[in-house]
Amino acid sequence: MKFKAFYTWLWILTLTGLAPGQSVQAKVLQHTESFLEELAPRCPRRKTTHYLTPEQKRQIQPVSSAVIVRHEISCGNRVVYFDSHRVRSQSETLAVVVDSQGKVEQVKILAFDEPEEYLPKQKWFDTFQKKELSPRLALQSDIPMITGATLSARAATEAVRKILRIHETLNPSQEQVHAQ
Repeated sequence: MKFKAFYTWLWILTLTGLAPGQSVQAKVLQHTESFLEELAPRCPRRKTTHYLTPEQKRQIQPVSSAVIVRHEISCGNRVVYFDSHRVRSQSETLAVVVDSQGKVEQVKILAFDEPEEYLPKQKWFDTFQKKELSPRLALQSDIPMITGATLSARAATEAVRKILRIHETLNPSQEQVHAQ
């Protein structure tokens, strides 16, 4: 148990850029606070924590945690979610901004530990803009494949779909009826 806690803290320190002995080629591309400030400078925001019920966890599948932390931005009524997940053998962290209609406003990669040649360009992440949760939000449908970075594309697409399912679950008052 002590080792698990140690590695959890080491991972957090690595994501925030504070790990001891970290190489000059850090894989953190942007810190979460920096992203939030860039997204909505001088705009009030509130960090909220939600505890999913067993039924909500079943609806969202796959979700690894029953605790969801999100950042609500009052300017534009947007919500920001951060998601860390495995791509191939290493992880990446995405920021996904969801607008008041439940559509993706922005997806940005904040950390990427896989080799750089598997890192999708921001232009590819921009293809998620204005998309909502539907069967068409998939690779080779509304989202194009990336030659040489198939696993990165698949992981990011699944992360965005998961975040939209979480958003719908936490915002049932929004008139959103989508096939998943």
